[in-house]
Amino acid sequence: MEEHLQAKRLIADLLDMSTTDPQWDSKVSVLCEEIRHHVGEEEHELFPKLARMDPDTRRALGHWMVERLEELKQQGHLRDQIPQETEVAAPLG
Repeated sequence: MEEHLQAKRLIADLLDMSTTDPQWDSKVSVLCEEIRHHVGEEEHELFPKLARMDPDTRRALGHWMVERLEELKQQGHLRDQIPQETEVAAPLG
């Protein structure tokens, strides 16, 4: 959750900045590195755990994730919510 929060903080900063801002490139670089690191962890730690999960449990998790995404979409544009989610991690459920 902390990695998601850090990425959201960087995105919120970038949404408030102009691409001509002197800090733009460095913030984009940090965001890219954070995302690469996070994706690497998911590919090497999370996905192998999911592959070992019981198929019915994995399917139920997938359905829950789709339902949760739809709930979030109904709340409005997800991008617009990022600045409000930078003080604390977003809730899991």
